[in-house]
Amino acid sequence: MKKTLALLLAVLLVVAMFAGCGKDTTTTPTTPDTPTTPETSAPADTPDTPDTGADEPVVEDSPYKFPVGKYEVGEDGFPTGKYEYELPLSTTDEVFTYWTTCYTPQFVPETGYGSMPYQTELENRTGVHIEYELIPADQRQANFSVLMAADDLRDLSGGAVSVYQGNLRSAIEDDWFANLYDYFDYMPNYMYEVISRNDLDTYARVFYDKDMILAFYSMKDVVMPEYGLAIRGDWCDDLGIDWASINTYDEMYEAMKLFKANGVLYPLTMMSTIEQMSGYFLCGYNTSGYVREGFMPYTRLGYDGKVEFTLTTDDDRDAMTMINKWFSEDLIDKKWAEWDDALGGLRTSVVNNEIGIYPANPSGMDRLEAETDDPDCVWEPLPRTLRTEDQKLVYGQKDSHFNFGSTSISAKCSNIPLLVTWMDWQYSYEGFFLGSYGVEGHLHYIDENGKPMLTDWCLNNPDGLNSSFAMIMHASNGLVDGGMKGSYSRYAYPGGDYAIKYHEAWTTKDYRGEMDVPSVTLTEEESEELASYSNDLATFISENYLAFVDNSKPMSEWDAYVASLYDLGLAECEAIYQAAYERFMASIA
Repeated sequence: MKKTLALLLAVLLVVAMFAGCGKDTTTTPTTPDTPTTPETSAPADTPDTPDTGADEPVVEDSPYKFPVGKYEVGEDGFPTGKYEYELPLSTTDEVFTYWTTCYTPQFVPETGYGSMPYQTELENRTGVHIEYELIPADQRQANFSVLMAADDLRDLSGGAVSVYQGNLRSAIEDDWFANLYDYFDYMPNYMYEVISRNDLDTYARVFYDKDMILAFYSMKDVVMPEYGLAIRGDWCDDLGIDWASINTYDEMYEAMKLFKANGVLYPLTMMSTIEQMSGYFLCGYNTSGYVREGFMPYTRLGYDGKVEFTLTTDDDRDAMTMINKWFSEDLIDKKWAEWDDALGGLRTSVVNNEIGIYPANPSGMDRLEAETDDPDCVWEPLPRTLRTEDQKLVYGQKDSHFNFGSTSISAKCSNIPLLVTWMDWQYSYEGFFLGSYGVEGHLHYIDENGKPMLTDWCLNNPDGLNSSFAMIMHASNGLVDGGMKGSYSRYAYPGGDYAIKYHEAWTTKDYRGEMDVPSVTLTEEESEELASYSNDLATFISENYLAFVDNSKPMSEWDAYVASLYDLGLAECEAIYQAAYERFMASIA
């Protein structure tokens, strides 16, 4: 009855091609108090699931509430639905150590991180005793290396996959991390989240190899774009511009020219990286304009089906030609290279009514309007920009199902099944709600409509704790640790729907991503070869690509720029990813 990985991936690939990126991300948000079970169309063919004793009789007097043998599975061996645990999970006195970090340690009480309401409630409900070891964020890499040198990893490590030095496969093979695949039957909720989303990249992220799972990754219940362009809607109204009909670069250009003719200092601003990591500006050119020192550009499938890198293609040349033209016509903020994020000086320029089109994040846009001295200020979201009205986007609009955090378990932990179960509980409905909203009466309350809403303490903390940091200190920390977070929980306040309209406007409906490269795993040799080229390539790109914006490097030098990249090893890097891509595709043939 067990199936092969190849067949599962084939089914997932077909689903991804014909159903877009898994779930429809424009559905009305649901709150965890009335959970909606994700749609399930589990593939008929799935990988072998390890023999972890699922058929063994349940020991009723066990001090543990393991889920093994207590839930239904399909023919593929994967759970057919969410599993709700009987609590507590453990009645023993075992104590486990958790290595993690906190970005606002000044707000941790003297009694310790584990004494805070969320951490206390997590222990009270599950019966699993955790001692937290908080490492300063900027010291995690060095500290983790010290622990490895001493062969003294903690039982749980938050974000270990991001600080582990070396090929991640060796983290399992050298017995640093427990291979969670060996405990498949102990994590029904995590596995259900993976399989029910029908997304090839989600599966590939969790299953590092067909029989290897490195970590519990922090997951989102609803996927939504985090960045996009916003335009001054009030100025559009004053000038007779229908902002809602701006879909193409030509239409944006005409709006910017009107802004400029009517006294707007900078019709458009950009980040110093051109785009932030989400492809919201140059998507119509089937590329990502994200460029940063030390960062290799993204891969895409070219029109011939071969892997190539963004910032190097003919599409990138065309996109930069447009940017260069706009800059020469004084339509782009002359200070764009100073803006590392949307805060600080850039926010000041926006508040001072100097900017017409702005790379926005939905959180705080209502406050941005309120801070502007123009009482009529209204920002409106622009949809993803196209080159032509009938264009269908094919690259860079697949939004991740993951936050940044993850939790790995030490291979030397004394009770791996219990910690796997403890982590899996955090993907259950109950664990998801607690991780998203924290403790009732502290981080949230239930309103008259039965919906969870953030407390005034969270939104307007008297000690100055930012509400975003309050929600990761006093609930699941999706930036560092594994678990599952409600995407809309951050908008659980009166007027929070204001931000949701941005996410919905920026979502590319029925997106299939024909030019997206699936998540592929490089061999250790490939990784080493890539590293031998990537530093020089990334440096050259960051020093030269941005120079085309203001014509300090004229567009006539574009071909020479690309030729220099090939001299530095671009072809070799393309070949590395091409081989990995073909190997991946062969596995699902």
